[in-house]
Amino acid sequence: MSATFSPDGKRIASGSADGTVRVWNARSGESLATCTGHEGWANGVDYSPDGKRIASGGDDRTVRIWDARSCELLVTGTGHEDEVIGIDFDPDGRTVVSGSKDKTVRLWDAATGELLETLSGHTNHVYGVSFSPDGSRIVSGSADMTIRVWDALTGESVATLTEHEGQVSRVAYSSDGRRIVSASDDGTVRLWDASTLEPSAILAGHESAVFSAVFSPDGARVVSASTDRTLRLWDVYREERLFRALGSNEESWAIPSPDGSRLLTGDGSATVSLWATGSDQPPVNLTGHKGAARGAAFDRAGRRLATASDDGTVRLWNSTSGDPISTLTGHDGPVVSVAFSPDGKTLATGSADKTVRLWDPRSGELLTTLRGHDAAIAFLDFNEDGTQIASFSGDGTVLRWDTSSGELVAGLADSTLR
Repeated sequence: MSATFSPDGKRIASGSADGTVRVWNARSGESLATCTGHEGWANGVDYSPDGKRIASGGDDRTVRIWDARSCELLVTGTGHEDEVIGIDFDPDGRTVVSGSKDKTVRLWDAATGELLETLSGHTNHVYGVSFSPDGSRIVSGSADMTIRVWDALTGESVATLTEHEGQVSRVAYSSDGRRIVSASDDGTVRLWDASTLEPSAILAGHESAVFSAVFSPDGARVVSASTDRTLRLWDVYREERLFRALGSNEESWAIPSPDGSRLLTGDGSATVSLWATGSDQPPVNLTGHKGAARGAAFDRAGRRLATASDDGTVRLWNSTSGDPISTLTGHDGPVVSVAFSPDGKTLATGSADKTVRLWDPRSGELLTTLRGHDAAIAFLDFNEDGTQIASFSGDGTVLRWDTSSGELVAGLADSTLR
């Protein structure tokens, strides 16, 4: 399964084990379209640079290109002899590259689905593929423990990078095209000079396989994820770890502050940890809840944060010092979701008591209680001007409310929320 944002950040495309590619509204979570056609898993997905098409690779050995709004199937590329795992559009949207368990990398005409070139050389499954930002090269990562760099025009192998000691599951270029990052089962993240193709850094610290590593948009940082249940943030220039978030179980979660300088983590216990991402110092532990902390949110200014707990309360904290500000009580069950309005003047909370409550976070006053769901409120999202809020419930519905009057504006059913 994979997911990616549209170029404008307004939509998300996801591939699933049910063989579908779904398109979602990135703010409301509404399912906008479903692309059906793959038989078996839909693996890698990628938007074209103009956001008008989606490419997907599947267990059915095909590469498919869809209209991003209607989900109409535009073209199907056939030729792979095993599952297609990785997929990527080139920068001008004319070509798609795919990586497969058949050990090949293939190039496709995005308009016709015609197979343009088969790049052979890997001796095991190919997992990750990526075009360079200028479209002149392709990088691929494989279970044969190598990274290969290819000339995108001729299809010739430019170099084979052999430093990893385990399968390479993810490769990517930085936005300026100067670096390549790779993630491997050997527990390391490695950086490479994209011009000389020489190794430039080993980012070591994970205790087991690393399955993902990506650059930040400015190329200054890399975030990696591992089967050791940690996320790690690395400084590319100083080649050192900035932050480690540890998840001890499946209830672990992490939420960054708006400016990325802090990270809030929970592990299913009553304690929440506040980390400074630019420091290796221990976190500030926020204690006071009597039940598991299920979620949290920073206000947009990054000055306050709210935590929600199974004890039925919401606690407000200073997001710099971690000092407690106030405790909001009133829910009749565990609080599982929380969100600040864009201006920070309203706090919304959702609970297993099936209600959404709106609060003044400065005074702690309960402003209104919204009733209409038949199950716990899993997620809350304000619109950009804060005049409405959407609540997503385990009952399979999304309700939209007017935040001033508390009136229900609209509702829809979506079985994908169940």
